[in-house]
Amino acid sequence: MKSSKRPQHSEQAQAVLFVVLLVPALIVLAGLVIDGGRTLTADRAAYNEAAQAARLGANTLSRQTLYDQGPISIQENSYLAETNAINWCNTAEHPCQVNINGNTVLVHIIPYQLPTDLLGIIGISSMTVSANATANPVAGQ
Repeated sequence: MKSSKRPQHSEQAQAVLFVVLLVPALIVLAGLVIDGGRTLTADRAAYNEAAQAARLGANTLSRQTLYDQGPISIQENSYLAETNAINWCNTAEHPCQVNINGNTVLVHIIPYQLPTDLLGIIGISSMTVSANATANPVAGQ
């Protein structure tokens, strides 16, 4: 009678090859999920910080304050709005640039590097995070 045994070494080689190819792909996929999620969260946090700083600057530029103090104080009020927005960003530990154009306050979070955990294995050691937000003063009732 003939033996129906298959050679075991070819199946083992296929299993090793499968594991060798699959494990790095799964690590990269996990890196994209974990590090990508952290980057998206950091982007959202940076935007929230920029938006809050812009709102703070716009509140300083409130129309009522401008009307009460007159046109001479507009320059001082813009400086105070810029200072308040920058101080907010510094409190949130992400430096920013503030531009005031008329009644519009633009806050730009200076790009910073967020280190990666798993993507460092394939050579991506960090991801860049930055944000922009604008705000205008709104007249109260």
